[in-house]
This record gives sequence, structure tokens and C-alpha cells, in this order.
Amino acid sequence: MEPQFKAALGCSVTLDPQTAITNLIDEFDPKRGITLGTLIAEAQNNGWTPASPFDPVLIVESPVTMELHTPIRGYKIYSREDLRRLPKQQWLIHGVLPLQGTAAIFGAPGTGKSFLALDLAARISEGIDSWFDIGTKQRDVVYMALEGGGGIRKRIDAWEIENNRVAKNLQIVIGEFNLRHPEHVSGLLEDINPKLDKGWVTFIDTLNQASPGSDENSSVDMGLLLAAAKRIAMESEGIVVLIHHSGKDGSKGLRGHSSMNAAMDLTIEVKKTAVGHSWSTHKVKDGDDSVTKHFTLAIHTTSGSTFDEHETSCAVRPTEPPKHERTPTGKLQISVFNVLKAKYEANGPITEMDALDLAKQVFVDVPPHRVNTKAKETLASLKKSQYIKEDENECIYLP
Repeated sequence: MEPQFKAALGCSVTLDPQTAITNLIDEFDPKRGITLGTLIAEAQNNGWTPASPFDPVLIVESPVTMELHTPIRGYKIYSREDLRRLPKQQWLIHGVLPLQGTAAIFGAPGTGKSFLALDLAARISEGIDSWFDIGTKQRDVVYMALEGGGGIRKRIDAWEIENNRVAKNLQIVIGEFNLRHPEHVSGLLEDINPKLDKGWVTFIDTLNQASPGSDENSSVDMGLLLAAAKRIAMESEGIVVLIHHSGKDGSKGLRGHSSMNAAMDLTIEVKKTAVGHSWSTHKVKDGDDSVTKHFTLAIHTTSGSTFDEHETSCAVRPTEPPKHERTPTGKLQISVFNVLKAKYEANGPITEMDALDLAKQVFVDVPPHRVNTKAKETLASLKKSQYIKEDENECIYLP
């Protein structure tokens, strides 16, 4: 090392090197760095004399900041050609569930979200080629049934009865687990990694059970949970599916802080209606966010317990979308339509003459000389709006 640099670092005969360096470190502010002028001033304070005259102003106005950190680059820079060579989005459920990332199935209590999640998990693990007529790929599955072991046993029994096959590839986790504890996450990964191939799917049922003591409305708490879920997804090279509740306003998605919805690659809402159940994609990264499918929960008698030999549980059974019957809105149109509907459902297609006679019965408050005209006008209006139609024999039927 050159003498002047030794002096600049405090290594002069005036003061021992260790003391000089200690003085320099004590005054060092890592946010501001150290300018060359500061180094020279420290050297002069410790007895250094420059070999030739210099202008300290020029040096002070030309700061050189000491770099104390090794650069870390967690990013990559791509050209347009590089982007074209990147692999396309890979799907586990085509256009719905990606192979990697984080997803959520949510809904109000009693909508069937846990039954739906188990149905999805079992179909993926068993390699069934479709889910609600959407193409699927086979992957290992870890299903964390944190709401109790007895319930999940009955649900799997019911699924096997409904699908006439054994869910032999599901890995079920039962017990206490907290996403906020890194040691819990590490333990899970250490236990699962040797057993399964990379790319496995992790279902956490439910998020509430996996986050005891967390404040769902806290961005900090939700950030910790999301970071843990992303860690599992990253180390498994697969996807984590969280089963969660919807908020008071279901249109706003998952219950809790808004960061939850923003962080998901997929969200599926499950609803219960008067005629059954349905699920809809709300957010699908690079996929279809307008998918809606319908199902019912088929009840099955499962293997009994010591106390009850006739336990029951449910399994998902896809159904056709409910038919929405079109009905007219005008008071007289509704009356004529209902009369025709009752006749049609009882006897089939109605002749034009019979349809006119049935329509006339509605117009009891109309002057007699106007009844025939009003009946014909109403029938014509119903035909024009296609509430009723004529077949090749000119008979009236309801489409």
C-alpha cells in the first residue's frame, strides 16, 4: 500500500493504525458514504503531510463514495427476442389453475368450498383428465386438513363412493400448523420434499386455521402469511391453494386485507343458490376470469364409527346450468302466457283455435266486442317476443 493511502486511512507514525481506523469508523455514516475530502482531512488530523500542494476544494467537490455492499441482482434483463423464447404459461387446470403460484378458493360458510377443494385435489392427485370438463394434469397433492381429521376422512370416503375409485395418492396433513412460524413451514418442507416430486400442489384448508392469532385486516400479518405461502410454492415448484372465507361484501373477494386478493394468481368464489352450488373464477392471471360451473353436493353413507354405523358426508357432482325461464312482463301477457303454459304442460302443443279460446278467458273485464281482438293481439305479441312459437302444424308450443 502506498504511504499516502496508509496515511489517509490513519496509518501514520503520529497515531497507531488501530486507533486511527477506529476514529474513522466511528464517524462513518453508511447512508452518506465517505468522500475523498473526508479521508484527506482524517489523514491530516493524524499527522499526514501531502508531498505536493493541492486544492482541497477540488477534492471535496469530487466525492467518491465507498461501496460497502456486494451487488445482489434478483432480476434479469430481457431483450424482445429473449421474451419470445420464454416458455408460455403452464396450466394445471387449463386456463384456470396455473402450475405455479398462489391461489384461493373462497366463499361464505356452507357454500361447499371445502368439498370443492377436496374434489379438485383428488382429481389432480389421481390424474383424472378433467375437472368440470376442463382439462387437467396429474401432480402430487398435499392436503392440509386443519379443521379436523374425522371430517376429512368422511369426505374422502364420500368422494371415493361418488367417483368409484380410491384416492390413493393424496397426502393428508392433520394437526397444528401456523404459517406465521418459519419453523413450521421448514418442518413441512423437510417432511414432504423427500416423498414427492417437485411441482406438487399444497391445499391449506383453511387459512384461518393456519394463522391463529393473526389479524386478517393487518397488512403486516397478511404479508407474513403470503410470504410463507409463496415460500412453499417456490420451494415445491408448485402452487399453494388457500381455502378462505369471503368478506361481508362477497364482490370484494377474500375476507381481510386487500393485499390478499392482489397477491393471488387465481381466485375462485363458491356460492350456494336456491337450486344448488356454483363456482366462478374472479381473477386468473393470464387466463379466463369468466368461468362459471355448477354442482350439487351428493350425500353418501360412509364407513361407520364406533358410535354411529351410518355416517354420511357429501361429494361434488357437476350439474348443468339452471334453466332461466323467460316470462313476459305485461300483466295481460303474463296471464295469457300462464294459461297457455298450464295447458301445454298438461297436453302438449295447442292448436291455434284452442290458444285463442284460452286467451279469451283472460279478458273478462274487456267489452265483449273487443275480446277477440285483444286475445289475438296478445297472442301475436307473445309470438313476436318468442315466448310462444308455432310448429310445422301451426300449433302453439313453449320453447
